[in-house]
Amino acid sequence: MIEKLINDFFNAIEEQESITSRHGKSVFFVEEILEKKHKKFNYVSIQTISRLQRKYIDKEENISVSAPDSFIKDAMAQYLTYINYEDYKLINSPTPFWGKKKTHYSNKNHTAELNSKTKDVYKKIIIKISITLAIFFLLTYSIKNFFLSNKECIAWKGNHYKKVSCNSLNAIDNTNQNIDIISFKKIIVSDTTTFFIKGKPNYWYGKNKSGIREFFTKRGIHPETKKELKPITRAILKSEGLLME
Repeated sequence: MIEKLINDFFNAIEEQESITSRHGKSVFFVEEILEKKHKKFNYVSIQTISRLQRKYIDKEENISVSAPDSFIKDAMAQYLTYINYEDYKLINSPTPFWGKKKTHYSNKNHTAELNSKTKDVYKKIIIKISITLAIFFLLTYSIKNFFLSNKECIAWKGNHYKKVSCNSLNAIDNTNQNIDIISFKKIIVSDTTTFFIKGKPNYWYGKNKSGIREFFTKRGIHPETKKELKPITRAILKSEGLLME
């Protein structure tokens, strides 16, 4: 395979660079390929490269020259548009009877093919991510709407709560509070108000943001502080001057 590589390499120089002499080809390899392209100075002599041609191409006997090392072989293979010497061997090795004929791609074509495959992979990934995100947002929106549709929200207006959209300003989730908005009202009490029926409190109270006690007809939360109301007691009524005993 080394002999074939060397023959292919120097034949390619002759065809592509129009250099016909053995010495000219050797100079081109050392100066243009090794030194200019690979920055390998004094790596191998022109005479050594000439001897390679004499031994492997001209078939001269008794030529003392070692087989090219891996770097030299890779450089030659790359000039022939292979990735490296191993790629050259793989493409040019005899095809086994059970195998398929190997196809050689130049470095440029090979890179273009890889870039094309990479782009296809990225496109598929982007499409999958986009579909996943779309499904995620759709599910999130659906779940949100499901829970919102099953929620009962209320808001304070005047002296009572009323049903509103859960997206409304100051909306309160009444699903857990379970306030009876039909009966729940804020009232003004006096010493003539019936505060207890059979000993049970008939009203609830809570302080507003100014610290003033306010009274309501049912249990629930204060519309300003959102704190749970407490059932009235005689002590509270006395402190408000509403119960004379």
